[in-house]
Amino acid sequence: MIIWGSRGRTFTKNRGSFFCPACSGEQSYKHKLVDKWFTLYFLPLFPTEKLGEYVECNACKSTFNLEVIDYNPEEGANNFHAEFAIAALNIMCKIALGDDSVDSSEIDEIIAIYQSITGIDLHTEEIAKSIDVVRSENINISEYASQICGSLNEQGKEIIIRAASRMCKADGNIDAEEVVLIHELVDGLDLSKSLANRLLREEGIPTI
Repeated sequence: MIIWGSRGRTFTKNRGSFFCPACSGEQSYKHKLVDKWFTLYFLPLFPTEKLGEYVECNACKSTFNLEVIDYNPEEGANNFHAEFAIAALNIMCKIALGDDSVDSSEIDEIIAIYQSITGIDLHTEEIAKSIDVVRSENINISEYASQICGSLNEQGKEIIIRAASRMCKADGNIDAEEVVLIHELVDGLDLSKSLANRLLREEGIPTI
């Protein structure tokens, strides 16, 4: 009687070092291949199908897609800071446009807040261009927030809420339209109701 079949076999194709997302640091890895092999009397004779490949961290044994090898944490951080800065500016411009007009005091406040949370100095002309872009895009403020929500911890979300609240108070009066915008911002940042209401109370803004 001839006994034949198939089974999977795992091989190490390559080794190297990479930034392990699970360890949050540089670690060594194995690049592994998984093939299906034809077996005869339970002995593997030749591969018949490639089942997949992955990267395994030698330290924590977590597995990842191959793209993780090329991940540069410094570059990723720079990209996130850029996305955060753009989203924060759009959010402040959106709030300034809550009453459909932006005066010089609100522009000055945007410049001051933006510098305090990003360390970047903007000129009035740059703010004016951003306001025009936000006005033309007509995007809900929660959409701007959702662009960075997944990469922010609670502290980062708090910074955005406090910056937006400060923007609301720039002209000395919190309008009903601005309260709606703040509540939409809270929704876009996916904040818990208890945390959101604590921040809003501290900023003197009606809770949700």
